Parts: sequence; C-alpha cells; structure tokens
Amino acid sequence: MMASLVNTYLRKSLQKVTSRCRELTVVLGNEAGDMDSVVGSICLAMFLDSQPEYGMTPVIPAINFPLDELPLRTDVYHLFHQIGLDISSLISVIPSTTTIDHAGNYLDLVDLLPNIVLYDHNQLSVSQSFLNNNVVGIVDHHFDNKLYVEQTNRLRVIETVGSACTLVAELYKEAGITVPYPILFLSTIILDTVNFDSQQQKTTLKDVKMFEWLSSMMPEKIDSHKVFEKLSEWRRDIFGLSLEQNFKRDYKFFSFEMGDKNSHLDTGISSIPCSYDKFKDKYTLEEIASSCYLFLIRNKLDALVVSFAGKKDETHTRDILFVVKVSEFQMFIDYANSFQKRLIFYPSDKIEIGKSHILIAFSLSDTSVSRKSLVPSLANFLKGKTQSTL
Repeated sequence: MMASLVNTYLRKSLQKVTSRCRELTVVLGNEAGDMDSVVGSICLAMFLDSQPEYGMTPVIPAINFPLDELPLRTDVYHLFHQIGLDISSLISVIPSTTTIDHAGNYLDLVDLLPNIVLYDHNQLSVSQSFLNNNVVGIVDHHFDNKLYVEQTNRLRVIETVGSACTLVAELYKEAGITVPYPILFLSTIILDTVNFDSQQQKTTLKDVKMFEWLSSMMPEKIDSHKVFEKLSEWRRDIFGLSLEQNFKRDYKFFSFEMGDKNSHLDTGISSIPCSYDKFKDKYTLEEIASSCYLFLIRNKLDALVVSFAGKKDETHTRDILFVVKVSEFQMFIDYANSFQKRLIFYPSDKIEIGKSHILIAFSLSDTSVSRKSLVPSLANFLKGKTQSTL
C-alpha cells in the first residue's frame, strides 16, 4: 500500500514531464546521487507537493545523474526493487549516456527553466548555474555556501545532521502529515549514520529523534543492525563494476577557486565504499592509476580525488588518493600537511602516470573524515588559507 502511494506520485510526476507541463518546481538531488539524495528528493517533493502554502506546486523530484547509471548505485537499486518502488517512473535532468532509451524520463532544464529546490546540496553545479535565479528552496546538511539567501526565504533548511533525510522527516513531523513510506527514511538514516556508530561522528541527536519517531510508524520493531548489514552488503557489491563505473557511481564535480591566481582547479571527487587495501586486492595499483588518469582526461579535470571508506580486520579505515599534474603535486602535499597534528595523512602509495601526472595515496588518522568535510577544507586551502580546517 505504501509503495503504491509513492509509485502513483512518481507516475503522475513523470506524466507532467512527458506532457511538457511548464509550471513546475523540481526538487533536485546532488550529482553524486547516493541513497540520501535519491530517496530524500522524492520524499521532499511529495511533501512540498502536498503543502500549497509553500507556493511551489506542482512539485516533482529529479535525479541529477543519467538514469542508466542507477544500477551503479547498488544499494539504491536493490532497496527500490525490494520494497517495490518503480524505477521506470524516475525522472532525470541528465541524458542517458548508453543505448538504453530513457528519453521519456529526461527533463530538459534548459528548455523548461523550472523553479528549483536544492536537496542534499546548496549550490548548483557550474553547468546548471543558468538556474541560479530559479532556486526557491534548499534542504541540505552540507557546509552552507550562503547562496540564494533572499530567494529561499520560504524554505531554507541547512543544518549539520548525519542524513539530509532527517531534515525532511522533521518537515513531515512539524506539519503533522503522514509519512508515505517510513522505511525509505529509516534505511537512509541508518546508512548515513553508519547505524549510529559514535566513532564515525556522523550522528546527531536529531537523527536519533527522527529515527525513533519514524520507527514508531512501523508495524513491527525495526532491527537497525540487520537493515544496516543488508544495505552495506548491497553498497559494497561494487566489484561487478568496471573501474570507471566505480569512479562514476558516487561522483561530484567541483571548480575550486585558486587563491589570487584568478583561476580554478576543476576537480572530481569520487567516493568508494570499501577499504583501499581491499580495492587493491581486486585491481593492481597500475590499473587504478591508469583508469584514474583516463577518467580525469575524459571528464576534462585538473585533479581527481578518490575517497575510500571501509573496514580492515573489523577496524574502520579511511584512505584518499589524489591524481594530479606533476606541476601541482607539491600543492597537494602541502594540503595534506596543513592539518598539522589534527589530522595526519600517512603516505601509502605513489606512482607516476607518464610524464604529466602522478598518483599519491594516503591513509587518514581520522576515519570519520568524509567528502562532506573534505570539500570545504580543500576549497579554503586552495583559496590561499595556509591551514585547513574540518
């Protein structure tokens, strides 16, 4: 019954796209498209569509990556299949890149120029910046870039919590309306907080409170450990993917301002949900370096950063590798050293890629460091601040 409510809403949303409805507000997830981004954009859009006082109706959700790449998000893909959500009704603002025909699910932002609610990010990508004046709302848990402030006065929720879905759930709770499918929220919050593991420093009191509130709606007590283990099993199922697919499955692009050089460093950051050592058990360092370089070139990047998070001997690990031009190698070494004793980058691998680029990998002393905290610290360093902060 609950799945049918969501599926009906998704089908009606898709019909608005195929019928070329021009008065739309689009809840747009981030380009990495993890479970939080995909699930939360659907649930937030359903909420706003039911609340005319926000002045945004009709509201539809959209994913910010090609729909043919959804199977690369193995946790999202398997969860949706298990609970009966119809992925054929999802809408994407990025055209598919393979021969799979998803043309009917594509929403052309340039043609439509819709109002935008940013979810799980608070700054449009460079390629979507033509919509800057169309941003009417934000719900996010990342560093606040303090953009679109006046135009988002109807809906601006930016708060550091483990999962952005926590903030969407709170909107439902405060409005006193029924949550359409609690297991969607619960699964996402469990995964984002690493099942409320205090060592990972991702959980806030609000995450816990919203989890408890959502759990009360379930017909039987939810075992968060079992849910986390199943979601993690799906998420770690990455070795059926190619190296390039692994870099694409949870990827974000950033154009970092370079201090007083009046230039930018176009940087891709990929997150991979396994330990670096386990990844190297599957692929050689030479294969990783070669594939990183090809991915960098194909995406016209100045630098590629890959973050690994997993376990080794039941201990959480966090590793990071940089693929950069030889001429910019020292800059990233300086970045790694800029944290002093607060965060230690232990060098693990270094390999030259031809004469132009180099790969260097580090193991981090703090396993709670994620892309969400890494991005503002790298941005501040490249702007010219001598000491990075997390």
